[in-house]
Amino acid sequence: MRRPDRIAEAQAILKALGLPPAQQNAISALTLLALCSIAVNDPWAKAKREGRTVRKGLMDFIRAQYKVSYAENTRETVRRQVLHQLVLAGVAEHNPFEPGLATNNPRSHYAISEAALKVIKSFGSTDWEPRCC
Repeated sequence: MRRPDRIAEAQAILKALGLPPAQQNAISALTLLALCSIAVNDPWAKAKREGRTVRKGLMDFIRAQYKVSYAENTRETVRRQVLHQLVLAGVAEHNPFEPGLATNNPRSHYAISEAALKVIKSFGSTDWEPRCC
């Protein structure tokens, strides 16, 4: 049985949601997968909304599920070049479960937006319509 290429699918979702080419790369796709808690063999319908910190939440998920490791100093690159762009596009939210947290607070977290989650869960189905946010 052929294993699904979740990274390519995540890139297709990012493109369909209208994100620019700079946010359709592998690290953005892996971040989207981590935000949605989608492991390699999980269907998109299992996507869920959870708060995740950058290093211990997102980057650890990517390492554990997709066997891709990023250097410790990549955390700020992910925050500025991926997460910030996803937040601006309405795909992700910063501190949705504790809105008053500062960016440098250890509990600072990101989550997929509710609108994006609804769309993403339908990816690959006949209900798929890439409109949100």
